Amino acid sequence: MARRFLVGCSLVFVTYFCLPASAADLYRIDPAHAWISFSIKHTPWAHYLGMFHSINGIISFDHSDVTASTIEAHILPQSIDTSNTERDQGELQSAGFLDSAKHPDITFKSTQIKKIGDSEAIITGDFSMNGFTVPVSIDTTFNGEKLSPWNGQMTAGFSATETLDTNDFGMTGLVPLKIGPKVDFRLEIEAAKCGLSCGDLFS
Repeated sequence: MARRFLVGCSLVFVTYFCLPASAADLYRIDPAHAWISFSIKHTPWAHYLGMFHSINGIISFDHSDVTASTIEAHILPQSIDTSNTERDQGELQSAGFLDSAKHPDITFKSTQIKKIGDSEAIITGDFSMNGFTVPVSIDTTFNGEKLSPWNGQMTAGFSATETLDTNDFGMTGLVPLKIGPKVDFRLEIEAAKCGLSCGDLFS
């Protein structure tokens, strides 16, 4: 069942803007300038807010054919932050929730990119969390690309939104608490052009 994610995840989400080039360029998601925030219903009258602090990813952007571009992003489940350390590093890491001991990585791998406007695209891919993989589609907006005044690298910015269903990812611990199951995600991502210097995803 397709869902509109993440992530970032990633995600993450490059890539449909039109730039003159003849081959794919590599971009690395900047973990220091990437935000994944989420909202989930806690009670009928209130929501939990939170975010994931750790995301890494590599984008291969084909300027001549943006639909041939790809992205792979990784999120660390232990980086979740709901402003309660005991909950974040205890209950939410356990079985029935993120189960990070068995599944220490949340991933998104694109399978298709569809351009739907001058600066909008839908990025479809496989989102894996808690041992479950679900196809998702991310609503993405390209915000522009310029040389960074801090490091001189060409840097692109993206915004994305998605809604996931925790039931699709086996988060049974939320059911008796009547939390969710819908989770709304918002992503703000900066990715720097890196070419061959991209190296390993987590280096």
